[in-house]
Amino acid sequence: MASVGLVATFTLQGVFKHALTEGDRIVLLAVSEHYDQGLYAIGSSYGGMAARLLLQPLEENARLLWSHESEHEGQSSSRLEDSYVLLVKLVVYLGLLFASLAVHYTDVLLTILGQNREASPVVAVFCTYTAFLAWNGMTEAFVYGVTSSKRQVGEVGLAHTIVGICFAVVAPVAVSRHGTVGLVGANSICMVLRGLYAVSFAARYRFPGISMLDLIRQMMPPLLVLVMGFGLSFFVTRQSLRYFEHELVQLDSIGIRNPAWCKIALRHVAVGLACAVGTASLVVTNDGLFLKKLQETFSSRRLKRD
Repeated sequence: MASVGLVATFTLQGVFKHALTEGDRIVLLAVSEHYDQGLYAIGSSYGGMAARLLLQPLEENARLLWSHESEHEGQSSSRLEDSYVLLVKLVVYLGLLFASLAVHYTDVLLTILGQNREASPVVAVFCTYTAFLAWNGMTEAFVYGVTSSKRQVGEVGLAHTIVGICFAVVAPVAVSRHGTVGLVGANSICMVLRGLYAVSFAARYRFPGISMLDLIRQMMPPLLVLVMGFGLSFFVTRQSLRYFEHELVQLDSIGIRNPAWCKIALRHVAVGLACAVGTASLVVTNDGLFLKKLQETFSSRRLKRD
């Protein structure tokens, strides 16, 4: 009977999580016009590409890894902690890459793809949203991988219910004031809340010797990388975007068939590549231990498969 109850709890939680996933569409249908719904669809399709292609496979594999390691926690408690911090930090780096660099290249992307350039702000906000989504997705993957009791499952469901209520209150207001951008912002707030709960869950149930703040500190890149790498890259590429937009006003047509547009766009992209290389150099010099552990982890997994 205990197993049946646990399965029922998981089922209810899955249904509620699906409702949370579809919540943005429900809000759009209720309070926005068809034009805003179309912009959101474009933003979701292209802005969510990173989540579908990069983050989701990582999260699924991480969940399976942690589920396996949690079964042998007596022998590998430290391994569980190391892999948790390592993989969450990896997706944080990926999310920051999109939030600091890709956010300023949505206009170029949509122009190349022949899409409506008015959706550029929505796609840009989705790039920022990717950072929150990455952190929340991986921390929740850990929760789902190690949760074993009905009490824990019920607690997770309660936490998600509270976040869902917050979204139901905030989202309509955000959409009415800021349109589709406001909806993405409301989703970002929910991702932060769910991520904070997931880290709190890990600290309380799996790593009782480590505080929640210590876990968050370990997941974050070094301060120098955050400020001089991602922060400076955001500022520089933003200035490059402003210059790019100023140059566009002087063009007769915008698109890849216009050599003048291609020249301006390539110059803008070159700035982003230079910032990416500079940030990567800072990561190598200031977070080398993380890169070493990451390489060792993937090398050991590859050897086990072979």
